[in-house]
Amino acid sequence: MARLTMSEIAFSLLAFGLVLGCQQSQPAETEQAGLTASDELLLASAKVALPAPGTTPADLPDPDSQGAQLVVQYCASCHGLPSPGAHSATDWPRYVRRMWVRTEGLPDRFEIAVPSRGERQVILEYLAANALQVGTDLPVKAVTSFPIRNRTRLMTGRLWYAG
Repeated sequence: MARLTMSEIAFSLLAFGLVLGCQQSQPAETEQAGLTASDELLLASAKVALPAPGTTPADLPDPDSQGAQLVVQYCASCHGLPSPGAHSATDWPRYVRRMWVRTEGLPDRFEIAVPSRGERQVILEYLAANALQVGTDLPVKAVTSFPIRNRTRLMTGRLWYAG
């Protein structure tokens, strides 16, 4: 059996005391709000993935269009208004579907309106039409500098890193 030195015992007691002291000094705000540590972590991670505040309806492309108005009506009811240029046209369906699935699953007490099928189509068409333009036109020198096995993957957008 290994014997502990006095300095190891003192260090262990100090570390235990610090951990215990930190746990007791957590803000009471969490307890008052009724949130668990898991709830707080979930909320913090959700905030990281949501659009940053600051985009206004006037900032949207073609702000008077039905698509822009529906984006303002439905998307901004839960989080900051997303810029259509935040994602590519191929990415938007995945993101909005995730939002629609989440809003459909919310309890009624949140009173979050969910777009109809027709409104969803208009929203998707608007976001796709004004989405981030992902270019595939690279200078010939850039494409030919990659090994031949990576050129096709590069030109089709399937290559993230060519080493």
